[in-house]
Amino acid sequence: MNQLLEKVRRKPFLSHDESLIAICGAGTLGGNLAQTLAQHGFRQLRIIDRDWVEEKTLADEPYTPRDIGTPKARTLTRVLYDLAEVEAEAQVIELTSDNAVTLLTGSDLVVDALANSAGRSVVAEACAALDVSCLHLVLDPRGSHGVLVWDDGLLPEALVDRIADAACEAIVRFFLTGEKGAA
Repeated sequence: MNQLLEKVRRKPFLSHDESLIAICGAGTLGGNLAQTLAQHGFRQLRIIDRDWVEEKTLADEPYTPRDIGTPKARTLTRVLYDLAEVEAEAQVIELTSDNAVTLLTGSDLVVDALANSAGRSVVAEACAALDVSCLHLVLDPRGSHGVLVWDDGLLPEALVDRIADAACEAIVRFFLTGEKGAA
């Protein structure tokens, strides 16, 4: 496990358990991130998603077959409570330019894990209007690569290091064994 995350789990810093994080999108990235944050002591999560759990996405998202047909935001709040007794807030609604500022008001950080560029633009504009930081997470449609970038365009150094480490491991494995599997 990442040393920083282990440190956070053992000793909270800056009262992160009281910081409100709005997660826009409760699918593959947003749903899994919410679980990880809950496990690491973040107690104030607002989950915003208009979609419903579908069978085709069960393999990548934190839902089970019994969740099919339920709103992702509301279902994820149940998952978080079952996992870490986090009482997250669910907003089953589409983020639009008319409601984004209202939905994101009060957030200490916004995470954009939406799967569409129009929604990402709405989130970015609302965060700029509210003067709140935003971390954008993007996964390509095939799931073969992703991007994590802050609203100011800076990549977290730890991510760059992990990508470089994983790439190095994959290259070494390739030359030692001929395998092209993931690192």
